[in-house]
Amino acid sequence: MIYSRFIVHEGVEILYTDLSDATPEKGLEALRQCRENCKHRPPKSVLSLINVTNARYNSDLIAYAKEMSRDNKPHILASSVCGFNDLTKLMLNSIFLFAGRRDIKLFNTPEESLKWLLQQHQAAHSAA
Repeated sequence: MIYSRFIVHEGVEILYTDLSDATPEKGLEALRQCRENCKHRPPKSVLSLINVTNARYNSDLIAYAKEMSRDNKPHILASSVCGFNDLTKLMLNSIFLFAGRRDIKLFNTPEESLKWLLQQHQAAHSAA
């Protein structure tokens, strides 16, 4: 199922965008949902996980992902992406570089991503 919505994991709200097995068209829909979900949140408040396992891409999706990543940046506390192969990792790193997003971490599985996001949440709230 391809979507973007807030979930609660171990009591922490996380914006989960599932692009697994997505066509470029469905992936674009989910990224639009992600952008909408993020834009009204306070600065540095959103923990984001994007699962790209077996997702397919085209130039429109990549261009939109670049814009969304740049526009969401002020709202993001920490962001992770999982489920990539080496080619996808190269593509994502170029998107992050273009968008000025050095705060995004890449992982193999959603579980690894969730663990890291919880650590980022705890670090931010213990420093506050």
